[in-house]
Amino acid sequence: EGVLSKTKYISSSNFSAVDILVGFPLLSLPPQVCSPYPNLSTWLAEVRKEAKPFSEQLLTGKPSEQGEKTANKSKKDGKANKGKVVEKKIALRKLRILCIHGYRQNGKTFREKLGSFRKLVGKHAELEFVTAPHIIPSDNPEEQDQYGWWFSQSSKSFDAHEDSTCELGFSESVRTVEEALEKGVDGAQYDGVFAFSQGAALAAHLCVLQQTGKLNSSFKFCILVAGFVSRTLQHRATFEGLQEAGESVSIPTLHVFGDTDKVIEKEMSEDLLQFFASPDVIGHLGGHFVPATGEHKKGFNVFLEKMQQLYS
Repeated sequence: EGVLSKTKYISSSNFSAVDILVGFPLLSLPPQVCSPYPNLSTWLAEVRKEAKPFSEQLLTGKPSEQGEKTANKSKKDGKANKGKVVEKKIALRKLRILCIHGYRQNGKTFREKLGSFRKLVGKHAELEFVTAPHIIPSDNPEEQDQYGWWFSQSSKSFDAHEDSTCELGFSESVRTVEEALEKGVDGAQYDGVFAFSQGAALAAHLCVLQQTGKLNSSFKFCILVAGFVSRTLQHRATFEGLQEAGESVSIPTLHVFGDTDKVIEKEMSEDLLQFFASPDVIGHLGGHFVPATGEHKKGFNVFLEKMQQLYS
């Protein structure tokens, strides 16, 4: 895990025979052994893909009973079925995803706003929601029960465009998400994180902390909608430190942003991409929201299906 946190592959920046020689014997390890180590899990998935069909033989040990029945049936059917290949489709479990809301939201309101999105991805994932620990003060009756992950001013306000040295509440929020990840759901560990706006900025920061071994929990992939690098100066320094060390976030990530977003401009989300090794991207024509309709919605399920293949 330590080696893979610094380089994508064992011996170099490119996949080689060394990766197969080292990784192939590890493919028979049960998933619960590998799941606490996201870099190892991602690397073994690559080994499994490159080593097909040998990895499948190692994992199954022998043909399935259904496969034997199919083969016997084919023999009885004679020449009519000669040469046909019968594949058994394996049902993959749903991914467990922790959702991190944006500024002025909470777990409940974020869940409600994602009604269409939850229906869209329901075949592939189960979504759980966490609320930020900091209530946003307001005398407006319509602005009650709103929360934020940190404030860029000591007066408990936040501006995503503001250069600041204030990170009021940030460390508490990191711990809140760490605890949620550690707790898991129904006794099982979360597979990934889905985050929006300020929550996505926090989640991106967590990706960097995990990459550098400074996060007290783990996740295997991350979806960042309207994400950005926090303009709190010490936060930006954390990202730049990753680059200066010649590293980038290695877990799979999906970055989603809108061309007409006036809250977190597209350029802010694009700036975030440089810190990730292999980011997938969905760009849409809309503004500051999660696109759950239209042609771009398919990209979410394509990414989640890929994560199911890797981690289910």
